[in-house]
Amino acid sequence: MQLRGCFLVTGLLLLSGTTAQLEFRVPPFNRTAVSATQTTPVANQWRAVTFGNNLFVGVGPGSSPVMSSSDGINWQTAMFTDPITGSQSATALSAAWNGITFGQNLFVAVASDGANRVMTSPDAITWTPRTAAEANQWRAVTFGNNLFVAVASDGANRVMTSPDTITWTHRAAAEANQWSAITFGNNLFVAVASDGTNRVMSSSDAITWIARAAAEANQWRGLTFGNNLLRGKGDLFVAVASDGINQVMSSSDAITWITSSAVETNDWSAITFGNKLFVAAAKDGTNRVMSSPDGVGWTPHTLPKIGKWTAITFSNNAFVAVASPEQPTGVQVMMATFLSPTTAAPTSLAATTTTITAATSTATPSWLIASLGVAVVVVGAIVGAIFWKVRCQVKRNSRQESQRIG
Repeated sequence: MQLRGCFLVTGLLLLSGTTAQLEFRVPPFNRTAVSATQTTPVANQWRAVTFGNNLFVGVGPGSSPVMSSSDGINWQTAMFTDPITGSQSATALSAAWNGITFGQNLFVAVASDGANRVMTSPDAITWTPRTAAEANQWRAVTFGNNLFVAVASDGANRVMTSPDTITWTHRAAAEANQWSAITFGNNLFVAVASDGTNRVMSSSDAITWIARAAAEANQWRGLTFGNNLLRGKGDLFVAVASDGINQVMSSSDAITWITSSAVETNDWSAITFGNKLFVAAAKDGTNRVMSSPDGVGWTPHTLPKIGKWTAITFSNNAFVAVASPEQPTGVQVMMATFLSPTTAAPTSLAATTTTITAATSTATPSWLIASLGVAVVVVGAIVGAIFWKVRCQVKRNSRQESQRIG
């Protein structure tokens, strides 16, 4: 093939006498995911869940307040081991555990009652009680910048911090609100509250907190941070509320917040981020799960089994949520796993069924939520286009030089 001239136009390499197409394709959002719902080893009002050390770990109140799973499907109740006597008990640390996080190879949970309102464990089996900075109702805990930070809904000082989970120091919150959730992102700790004048506060060191105005005076319950979003959105804090007209708010800096509408006016209680997708869960409503790639536009998802979903996390390519029991189903755990992207989004979402054996129960689960097809950048095509453009220029220069000499 003889090249007599060429130019590049938006992904098409046009050759004089011959045309070759380099087609750049971005796969559409693939919203298919296979999932599972099931009962747990012990019926409990599960309030928080996290992932670490290859384990999903959930906590709640009652005499058996911890459960763990390596795959999000098969769960077992934790047996607390006394570090001194070696004796085991499922009720040794009975308290109303509301929040849990993972950092420094330790699970750390906080409670709203009990003698010791902090407990830690490297494996979700052997737990050690720790003394909280104050006997407050601690609601949530996070980890960032080598620091554990918890927030409370009451007390004189509604923040406490610890670098090692052993010694906790109380800190003054920006306002005496009922702080309900906390997260860490972009070198900032950010918390939201269900009441107060300014229902957001932020801090770079967890010591000095600055009050921020929420987008609306809602009861904000869940908060997460997502980074490297698609559609050029960058990084984003996103919160969900249990009431209000607009039950979602988002911010790139934790200072200026904008609202967006949830898919339904549900009691939205939790939100997480994974695989470039925000996923929120609710305690009531027809569609109790919604998802969004940018924190603004949301898609509803119907669950065939009902649960009062209170917390959700993401890891190992799966979303895992926990709930309080709701009759008659008793479903308290659900999991959604991403499938590989397809060339086109399905027109309908057909449920799949799986039999799951838990520690003390068997259930047949099925539900579907969203996933995301990741855009593929064809580097080789770009390099090839540049090569042909340079080659064309060389031939053009050579032809001009020959004409000049001739």
